[in-house]
Amino acid sequence: MISAMFPLSRFLLPIMLVVVGVSGMTLRAEISAPPAPRQFVTDEAGVIPAPVIARLNSTLSRFEKQTGNQIVAMVVSSLPGGTTLADYAQILYHDWRIGSKKDSNGVLILVVTGDRKVRIQTGYGLEGALPDVACSRIIRETMEPTFRSGNYGEGLSAGIAAVMQATKGEYKRDNKGTGHQGTRTPFKDFLFSPLGLFLIVFVVLLLAGRNGRGNGCGQGPDGGMGPGSAAAAGLIIGGLGAMAARGEGNRDEGDSGDGFSGGGGDSGGGGADGGW
Repeated sequence: MISAMFPLSRFLLPIMLVVVGVSGMTLRAEISAPPAPRQFVTDEAGVIPAPVIARLNSTLSRFEKQTGNQIVAMVVSSLPGGTTLADYAQILYHDWRIGSKKDSNGVLILVVTGDRKVRIQTGYGLEGALPDVACSRIIRETMEPTFRSGNYGEGLSAGIAAVMQATKGEYKRDNKGTGHQGTRTPFKDFLFSPLGLFLIVFVVLLLAGRNGRGNGCGQGPDGGMGPGSAAAAGLIIGGLGAMAARGEGNRDEGDSGDGFSGGGGDSGGGGADGGW
């Protein structure tokens, strides 16, 4: 009897995993994010004066150009049904691709006026400068007091200013306009450069060729890959790396402008919630 149950369990387990996966994808599809905004600050609840929104958008546009960091604020009257504040913030962040793909140096501020809730969500690259405790403190000390009085424009402005101040030390933009985090080093830059990729591929293939077998074209005396073939393969890989780097640079240049345009960043769910 017991032995007969094992084949059945092996048959049912994959089916259960598929069902769970499909259910998760269905839920994700039902709670889809709206199209990415064209500005850094969007007020769908209609609680912030237009001049304040214009001023904040101008400030955040300059801030992105100076530091490389992207701060996006979204004000809504209610959350979609069947989701939580943290889940919806994660969906928006992921779908809008806040921050650069290379550094995920973005922040999302989500305000829900009807539920009287606010969340600051950080990208992977700014978790050091803006940890959860800092997000919670900004919400409690700079945003909630003015939100209670109904002054959403002042509260959001104070929150954005505090986030800007906190993130300035984590990620800066160098003179060439390319972003870098404090943890980056010249060795890492070289390692992932076209020349670095060439050298890595060349050495690996050359060493592997020493243990190879056969007498094909381009092989060494012992039948492995010779230096010429290894160099050719390294040049190909290095060239592909150069093309990818050039394409990424062109994409970053094309995305620059006065409005918001996601750069491919993502978040692991870091940040904090608050209410008033």
